[in-house]
Amino acid sequence: MAAPASACRCRLSRTGGAPAEHRSGIEGMAQRVAEIQAAFEENAELVAGAAEAARAQRAQTEGLNREVGVFRLD
Repeated sequence: MAAPASACRCRLSRTGGAPAEHRSGIEGMAQRVAEIQAAFEENAELVAGAAEAARAQRAQTEGLNREVGVFRLD
């Protein structure tokens, strides 16, 4: 898993001697990594929600199958 954004900021504080152009580039990359991390976390939450919905739907389907299973067509 990627390092948390706080770890990126920690590493950035050690770039004090780098030229401004490099610092700016490093800070930009750190921001992009933080954005990717946030998107990853949001996606994980969406996947967990979808899995829960699928479990609920399966349980409902099984219940409906039991209820309808008592009827017979002749």
